Amino acid sequence: MVPDEQGRVAGARREWLLAALVMVVAVALRLPALGRDGMWSDECLTATWAALPWRATATAAAADTNAPLFFLLEKAPRAALGDGEAATRLLPALAGLAGVAAVFVLGRRLAGPGCGVLAAFLLAVSPLHVHYSREARNYTLLILLVVLAWAAADRVRSRGRPLDTAALALALAALLYTHTIAAFAIGGILLAALLPWDARVARRLAVAVALAAVAFLPWLPALAAQGDRSSAMYVWHLPEWQKEFPWQVPRSLAALSHGSLAPVRNRVADLLPSAWAGAALTALLATLALARRRSLPDPAAPLRLLVAALAPLVALFVAAAAGPPVYVVGRADVAALPFLLLLAAAGATALPARLRPLAAVAFAGLAVLPLQVLFSIDTRSQEKLIAGMLTGARRPGEPVVATSFLPCLEHYAGLRPGHDLFAFPARPAARADWVDWRAHPAARWPAEAETLALEVAAEARARDAGRVWVLRRRERVGEALATAFDGALFPLGATDLGYQSAELRVYGVPQAAPAR
Repeated sequence: MVPDEQGRVAGARREWLLAALVMVVAVALRLPALGRDGMWSDECLTATWAALPWRATATAAAADTNAPLFFLLEKAPRAALGDGEAATRLLPALAGLAGVAAVFVLGRRLAGPGCGVLAAFLLAVSPLHVHYSREARNYTLLILLVVLAWAAADRVRSRGRPLDTAALALALAALLYTHTIAAFAIGGILLAALLPWDARVARRLAVAVALAAVAFLPWLPALAAQGDRSSAMYVWHLPEWQKEFPWQVPRSLAALSHGSLAPVRNRVADLLPSAWAGAALTALLATLALARRRSLPDPAAPLRLLVAALAPLVALFVAAAAGPPVYVVGRADVAALPFLLLLAAAGATALPARLRPLAAVAFAGLAVLPLQVLFSIDTRSQEKLIAGMLTGARRPGEPVVATSFLPCLEHYAGLRPGHDLFAFPARPAARADWVDWRAHPAARWPAEAETLALEVAAEARARDAGRVWVLRRRERVGEALATAFDGALFPLGATDLGYQSAELRVYGVPQAAPAR
C-alpha cells in the first residue's frame, strides 16, 4: 500500500472512530434517565392522543394546532413499552440520535470529513437539541426531516435521478405532516437548492413539490381550518410577541446557540450573555465559511446553508407580524438549528488544522451550564405532582373543574373530559388544550362561570358526590371561576400549589340547588 493510500485509510479510520465517539456522547445525553422527570401539559397531550384510536388521534391533532404524523408514530413505543415517561419520550430521543447521524453524513458530503464530525458533535451537545430529544414533542423529528430533505434536494441538484426526486417528495410530505410551520422550512430548503439558478434543477424540484402536495391533499382541509382559527390559538403568545418585537430573529439566533438555557427562557431579558456569545461565535464561523467557500468541496454550500437557515426565520417573522404571532422563539425556529451548525462546522474547517479543535471546545464550553441546568433542575414534574395530590385527596365520582393542566389531569389522574373533568372556559374539542377566546370574551366570564358552577353542582348531586374540586390559576379567568363557585357551593379549603400561580380549592355540595 502506497503512503498516500495508507494516509487516506488511516484518516478514514480516525474519522469514523471520532464519529462513533460523537454518537456515544449523543446517546449519553439523550437516553439515560429518560423517564426521570414527569411530563408537562404538552407531553401529556402527546400521551393522551397516542392512546386514542388511529382516526381519533388524527382528529385530535386537527382540532388543535398540530400535524398528525408524530402522534401516530408515538403509538409504536406506547404499544411496546406502555405509557410511562420514558416510553413516551423514546421516539423524540431516537429521532434526535438519527439527526446527529444525518448531520454527520451531510456535513462530510458538503465540506469534507472534518466538517461532518464537527457538525455532528455540535448537534450532539446542543442544549436545545438535547432538551427536545428528552421531551415528548415533535421537534427532533422535524429537525431530522429537514436534514433529510436538504440531503435529498442536494441529490436532486447534483444527480437528478427519479429516485432522488421521489426521496425529496417523501421528505417534504413527511415534513408537512409533522409540523404546521414546516412550509417555512421547506421554502428555505427549496430556495437554497436553486442557488445557483439552474432551470433543470428547478423543474426537478417542481416535480418533487407537486408529488408532496398530492400526498398532503388529505390533510389540507384540516390545515385550512387551523389557519382560520390561528388568531384564537395564539392569543396566549400575543403579549410576549408585542413586548419583544422586533427582536424575534436575533432572539432565535441566541436561543438556538449552545449558551442558551431551555426554550422556556428565551426572552431578551432572560437570555444569558453566553447565549449571545454562542450566536456571535456561530456568526463568526459562518462568515469565515462564506469568505473561504472556494476551498470547500462544494463552494456553494455555505451560501445555501445560510439561506436555508435564515430565509424561513425572516418569512416566519413577516407572517407573524402581518397575522397571528406564530413565531415562538425556541420552538417555531428549531428547523434552522442543523443548518446553522453545519455552517459553523464548515467555517471551522477553514481554520488552520491546529485551531479547529478549539471550535469544538468553545461550543462545548458554552453548553456546560445549560446542560447542567437541564439535568439538575426538574421543572416538568409539577403537573404530575399536582395530579397525584388531587388523586390522593379526591373520592371517585367527585367532579374536577380546571383552567389549566388538563392534559396531565387526564393522563396522570385518569380523569375524562366532559365526564369528571370540566374545562373553564370550554375548549373547542374534548382534548384540545387551547381556548377560542373570541367565543369567550372577558365580559362573559362571570356569567359562564356561574352557569358552569350550577351545572357541576347538579352533576355532583346526581352522582351523590359530596365535593367538587377546582384547580385554577390566579388570573382573571381563575378569579371569575373562584367567585362563581364561592357563591354556588360551600368553600371547604384552598391550597397554594406553588407552581404557575396555581391553587387547588375544594367545595362542599349543598343537598338541594339554591333558589334563584
